[in-house]
Amino acid sequence: MTFQKAKTPIKCERCGYEWKYKGALRRTTCPNCGNKTHTTNPLETALPPSKPTTSEPQEDNSLELVRKYLES
Repeated sequence: MTFQKAKTPIKCERCGYEWKYKGALRRTTCPNCGNKTHTTNPLETALPPSKPTTSEPQEDNSLELVRKYLES
């Protein structure tokens, strides 16, 4: 299984050029003017947090297991 890096939209702070950035650095070089531009954290903007898959909370029966062990 291969994973693709999320592409983050970046806008150059000097010339305004926009492109999709797929790296993980805090700064990248603008392909238009060569300026070092700050990037956002791709991990924060890549995917929204997923919801838990369990619909019902699981019951904790550890005390019941201890009681059964002590009775035996």
